[in-house]
Amino acid sequence: MVAIILSAVGYKYHQLKQGGAVIATQLGAELVPPNTYHPLEKQLINIVEEIAIAAHTTVPHVYLLKHHSNINAFAAGNNSKDAIIGITRGALEKLTRDELQAVVAHEFSHIVNGDIRLNNRLTACIFGISFIGLIGEGLINHALHNSKGLTSKNNPFGFTVLIGLFLVIYGLIGTLLADMIKATICRQREYLADATATQFNRNPHALASALQVIAGLKTNKIKRHYQHQYSHLFFTSTSLLGLIGFPLTHLY
Repeated sequence: MVAIILSAVGYKYHQLKQGGAVIATQLGAELVPPNTYHPLEKQLINIVEEIAIAAHTTVPHVYLLKHHSNINAFAAGNNSKDAIIGITRGALEKLTRDELQAVVAHEFSHIVNGDIRLNNRLTACIFGISFIGLIGEGLINHALHNSKGLTSKNNPFGFTVLIGLFLVIYGLIGTLLADMIKATICRQREYLADATATQFNRNPHALASALQVIAGLKTNKIKRHYQHQYSHLFFTSTSLLGLIGFPLTHLY
């Protein structure tokens, strides 16, 4: 079991060393070209370039989650050279320029403070701890997909689902432990990112306003297979709403 977990951790960490674009692609984000003519995308590129100058760092590639109407953002990568910033379509459409700038500054803070490297290691560890449960989920999904059109004699549906349920239950402890680790680490790093962001845009009220907008909206989950693995990267994640986003509205 230890060998399986360590192998899973090593595999995931090696995958994430390729840069933040790997995570963006897995989440279904698309690269925003620097020469885009879309007015909202152009505004986003301008904001990213402005904060990069304020943070004295290179301009990261920008990815857009076009199919997500909720307000969210994330930063990923190993360092400033391969870092990326991801923004949902909802953030472009529902936030003012100042509010969007505050959210981008928050994500830049994770790059400057080295949080993205820490998050890569954390993601790899979480993947290893919850690997058994992920295998179980995969077996169940595979059995459900392949059970269509098969007769009762040649349908291994019941046996495969039984094994899958066993692995899911067996890996439940690891999954819960992974969520606890994410919650513990992310709380302090998010507070630090908010404090650093105000040094970049000099407008703490804009960040508070963005959080108030998010608090007043119905939040939808990012329905991707990798969403749970990377939930700790997001500005406001469904599983971390009570730990990251909403308490910060009381700090300003």
